[in-house]
Amino acid sequence: MHPALSIILFTTLSGAGFGLCFWVGLLGSGLHAYQVALTGFASIGLASAGLLCSVFHLRRPSRAWRAFSQWRSSWLSREALIAPASLAMLAAFVAATALEHSAAATLGWIAAPVALLAVFATSMIYTQLKAVAAWHTMRTPLLFLAYAISSGFYFMLAMLGLAKLTMPQHGGGPVVPDGLLVFLATTLAPAAFLVQYLWWRRRDAVGFGKSSAESATGLGNPGSVRMLEPPHTGANYLTSEMGYVVARRHAAKLRWISAIVGAAVPAILCLWAGISIAGQPALSWLAAIAHLLGAGIARWLFFAEARHTVMLYYQ
Repeated sequence: MHPALSIILFTTLSGAGFGLCFWVGLLGSGLHAYQVALTGFASIGLASAGLLCSVFHLRRPSRAWRAFSQWRSSWLSREALIAPASLAMLAAFVAATALEHSAAATLGWIAAPVALLAVFATSMIYTQLKAVAAWHTMRTPLLFLAYAISSGFYFMLAMLGLAKLTMPQHGGGPVVPDGLLVFLATTLAPAAFLVQYLWWRRRDAVGFGKSSAESATGLGNPGSVRMLEPPHTGANYLTSEMGYVVARRHAAKLRWISAIVGAAVPAILCLWAGISIAGQPALSWLAAIAHLLGAGIARWLFFAEARHTVMLYYQ
């Protein structure tokens, strides 16, 4: 399928934003109010930027409000409701922390799973499509959640490093033991790409799934079915949007690039920095950006390598 830039940015940035929201809500009760505010605003900014990109993918952006009306049957509508609710919950947590309200910790613990629920709703938009066999698996939500949790963690380290740089007296690291911090920083990115590798293995195996020209026409018993004449003399919307093809050799190279940039580089940077990773803004930002870039390349392939069954009609 054609990998529109708006959808790549939407799924990558919003995933990182909601992943950061998850970590802020999970660990925020042990952070200083300044750190919570800085990481919270970064989360809202990343997620909002991603959601804004999704609007530009619509044919008529002025009708985007209609996405809120079909929540009973549409995962798109559910995402449209859960995403702002998650950001509102995070904003309430930041405000409660600033005011030293007793409900701050509770709000954070609620905001964390709601953020992951927003990512899950986004992933289900693609998982539910039976016509794209590569997407129609529960590995797809697992993939989206893995990237959200990992990218959110690296951005949390980057923002905490920025907090220490701008306000040293309130710029301590996250409330986890140093050993656990190093373990998470060096394993989350490779773990996310391990999930990606397993997803790629399945994608390479399924192709169009169980659909074929023979199953569509019911003429499989006499023999193989082939097109007598092409359905169109030129390209149309379906062939340009659903029939996008990336060469296998290019896809293989991009997979390696995404794994090296998105998994190996962040892990090496964090291992190099050791327990001081949260206090080194330059290294932590490089790790976060590298992981996000690698995830973006993998997300481009997620769409570019997808094969819609409608293309059987043009073969």
